[in-house]
Amino acid sequence: MDEIREKLELPNTRILYRWREKERWDIHLSHETVTIATTKRLLKLVDLDKKTEGQLREIEILGDLLIKAEKAENIKNGGETPSGRGKQKNRKKAKKNDVSHLTQEMFDEVAKNLFFDYQKKWREVGRDPNIRDRWILKSRQIGATFYFAFEAFEKACMTGNNQIFLSASRRQALIFRGYIIAMARKYFEIELTGDPIVLEPSGAQLIFLGTNSATAQSEHGDLYFDESMWTRKFDELYEVASPISSQTPYTTTSFSTPSTISHDAYKYFSGEKRNEGRPKNEHVKLDVSHKALRNGRYDESDRTWRQIVTIHDAEEQGCTLFDIGYLEAKYTPQRFRNLFECEFIDDSNSVFNLDDLLNCASDSNQWQYFDKSKARPYANHGVLVGYDPSRSDRDKAEIVAVSEPSSPAETFKLLERASMNNATAQQQCNVILGWHQNKYNVNYVGVDKSGPGVFVFDNVVEVFPNATPIIYSPEMKTRLVEKALDVISSGRFEYDAEEIDVALAFLSVRQTSTDSGQIVYKSDRSDEVGHGDVAWAIMHTFIKEPMAIQHQRSSSVSFAH
Repeated sequence: MDEIREKLELPNTRILYRWREKERWDIHLSHETVTIATTKRLLKLVDLDKKTEGQLREIEILGDLLIKAEKAENIKNGGETPSGRGKQKNRKKAKKNDVSHLTQEMFDEVAKNLFFDYQKKWREVGRDPNIRDRWILKSRQIGATFYFAFEAFEKACMTGNNQIFLSASRRQALIFRGYIIAMARKYFEIELTGDPIVLEPSGAQLIFLGTNSATAQSEHGDLYFDESMWTRKFDELYEVASPISSQTPYTTTSFSTPSTISHDAYKYFSGEKRNEGRPKNEHVKLDVSHKALRNGRYDESDRTWRQIVTIHDAEEQGCTLFDIGYLEAKYTPQRFRNLFECEFIDDSNSVFNLDDLLNCASDSNQWQYFDKSKARPYANHGVLVGYDPSRSDRDKAEIVAVSEPSSPAETFKLLERASMNNATAQQQCNVILGWHQNKYNVNYVGVDKSGPGVFVFDNVVEVFPNATPIIYSPEMKTRLVEKALDVISSGRFEYDAEEIDVALAFLSVRQTSTDSGQIVYKSDRSDEVGHGDVAWAIMHTFIKEPMAIQHQRSSSVSFAH
């Protein structure tokens, strides 16, 4: 009332209360329920193109809260009580997830105005009864997950088939769930609940899985595989998961940004998998260049439809989400080609192995003692902090918090990271000291003191006297890389599977030599979030552990000492 009084320049608030009583303002108020408020926030989050770790976690929490709120509302309105007895026996129970009134015309009308031309092409191909397998290589951020969430919901409603979603982690799969809940409410005024979501009256299920082969093999329905080329142990998982859609009515759709040609998924995209076990005279070599697949192509040899959609293709087909000139200036040519032009990474000269890095990917929700929602996410367990400075306008400073293993049997876990661009030394220092003073039990801070890092180190050491300066030299880089190779190849490092760029960062580290023949290590610098920098920041924490703690590893890298 005070704000209204000030806005209207009234002498007191009593006048407003009299107006409220006389005009009966209260009856015009819209009282927002917990369900409505939660759904509004969920819609806002899932509409974001890029989501932070905190926002992804909030989507998961809000989804659970929505289920609980709707259960409570159902009980209030005469549904089942926790004991199983109806509160009001003569009152009809509200039907959940009822999609019986939806028609094909309703979906067609929404899709007509919602999607760009390349997404409409996916929809056209997805409705062709003769095409059951699709492999799509795509640019980042062109709306593939968003589109396939809509398609899956449509298929579940129209066919009654189950829809199963596989992603690098279960939390990533729940992004599908968030999209579907938001779409159902926004475009069809339906509130969906449950995990899995079970639609009425058909009983079709929307099932959201991580890359756990044990859980994947027991389901059946249409299968969607998100970021398949960044999935660890892909061959093993695909062998188990692909029978999900083996029955005649079902389809399989894999879509991903490119990783490396050495990744197992590439064999399926290129068609080479079809040749395995067949005599050479029956081998088929497919043209999987962008030119050949730009408009999509169905290959009779393995009955698979393939397409490559770059950022340029997306723009030409109506996508207005990007300023391509800005992105070309922001990223190095190599990184731009990988991120937006569907070019595979050349890891032939990389020190680190992609399979080893993907084997370190896991679901942070399953980590012991770790809870991002708490003020102290890792309780009082020991944490190591690593810092790599920014050396140019295209370079980011990276700060990481990594769990400290209490024994050689434990892993280093990437708990948190901060990427800072054009931040002052004091601002960067404040992040490190804020973690130390308020968030984590920091036992070690490793700071690259070379170049601009000296200013951050000087500020940190005033508050954290035991901060360790790391002075880069060929010898120091060799120590850092050798230790990281040992940790990663032995599976003693864990990062959240959604942090794809962590793997990219380590892949950017290459071995080279000086004019005098001395072996040195360097990484390609770019403006990709925490690209090469996050790898070095993480290595600054590994080095806290003595080099003597070694594990047997196999590596093709030769070191000069």
